[in-house]
Amino acid sequence: TSPPPTTTSSSSKETSTKFQKHMDRLRLKVEETKYSKLTGNLQDQRQDDDITAKSMTFAASVGLNMIVAPLSFGCFMYFFA
Repeated sequence: TSPPPTTTSSSSKETSTKFQKHMDRLRLKVEETKYSKLTGNLQDQRQDDDITAKSMTFAASVGLNMIVAPLSFGCFMYFFA
């Protein structure tokens, strides 16, 4: 009256395997959600770093021009005056 044991064990193994795969997918999804929450605000900081680097580059070029321009002008005056 009961079904053969081989069919039950194979179907229970199938069900168990499907359930395990489903649980693995859910764990990965939860992990991905946690990771994206943790790293979601990092892009804004990267843009701030780019702005900081640009302003530092500008400041360095102004400083370099403050040194080079008087030297260039002095050489010009020396040779052509």
